[in-house]
Amino acid sequence: MDQAEALLAELEELGPLDPHSPGAEELLFVWAMALWRANRPEEAEEKLHELLRLNSRSASGHLQLANLLDETERFEDAERHYARADELAADTSAILVNWGIMLCRSGDHERAIEKFEQAERGGADDDDLHFHWGISLEALDDLDGARRHLEVCLKRGRREAGLLSRLGMVYSDLGADEEGEALLREACAADPENNEYLFNLATCLKRRRRFEEAEALGRQLVGREPENAEYWGLYGDIALDRGDMVNARARYQRSLEINPNESYTLSGLGWVAFHSGQREEAQRFSLMALACDAGNGSALDLLRASRPAHRRLGRYTLAICGETAEGERFVKSVDCLASNEDKAQQYVKEVQEAFPSEIWWEIQETELVEFVKDERPGVCWISEPDVLE
Repeated sequence: MDQAEALLAELEELGPLDPHSPGAEELLFVWAMALWRANRPEEAEEKLHELLRLNSRSASGHLQLANLLDETERFEDAERHYARADELAADTSAILVNWGIMLCRSGDHERAIEKFEQAERGGADDDDLHFHWGISLEALDDLDGARRHLEVCLKRGRREAGLLSRLGMVYSDLGADEEGEALLREACAADPENNEYLFNLATCLKRRRRFEEAEALGRQLVGREPENAEYWGLYGDIALDRGDMVNARARYQRSLEINPNESYTLSGLGWVAFHSGQREEAQRFSLMALACDAGNGSALDLLRASRPAHRRLGRYTLAICGETAEGERFVKSVDCLASNEDKAQQYVKEVQEAFPSEIWWEIQETELVEFVKDERPGVCWISEPDVLE
């Protein structure tokens, strides 16, 4: 019997708890934590609710209930209790760290970073803060920031496989492929059954043009999870980069059989068409890919690939507002390389064909940011739409 089970046995021997007895609140808290550690989260949640019925101003009760709700991915309920704990506690830095981690896990990375910044101002400096801060910065494409925070954990002696794999991919994305590969290999050695780490290593090896090793890992991934569309997509990418269009097409088609909306698989098929001289088919696939994921840079690169490079182009940022078929008003930004403002707007209109759910849209502002040399014109980045209240 482990410590949690032994403690539960002692608590259950006490019989029904009198909520008005001295120490009832503390006892409920200990009971809830023991149930949670014993992998009985539903009962732990009930004890925490019982505690809060007894004392609705218990900051620790709200915090632990929020942590439990976060663990079970009930993020909206968790946020409500994090906010209440933050109101009640004298020292909120630990609450803000956990709140930020929940936002990171739920995909709300901008707000997660706001909480991490608040926590840091309050004195927080623990490894979990820096690790999840790095994850959120990576998700927002701030790779230098992600590297700084993840390296904090590494410099403190942390060598968990998850940290090694994440930092290895950041290094690889920054072009430090040798350092990235070393960390990715260490992660796979520490946890050889983890497919995410294997996927990251295969991606790094593909970038380094180590195709035989990448091919072997891709084959291993689809062997382990034959119904994983993303793995088949990577397996197709490896064949594409090797110039093996026959296998690339077959692997991409298998990926789409599993998930017809796998964006990078669609852009991969577009590149197969492009290299086969089928330019219209390539454009069709690139727009399909963008419809599934507006952030697919490979699809945007494909649209630009058919145009000749220019010695000098302007980089324009265009602000767009519009409305979806569901009646949501939105704003978004688009970066575009073009010879002049009219051309920039023309390229944006071309890409907007990928978003039929945006029933109307208009360009509100076009700003020339800088000039660049030897680039191909066209849209090079699209932000996530911000929905207006």
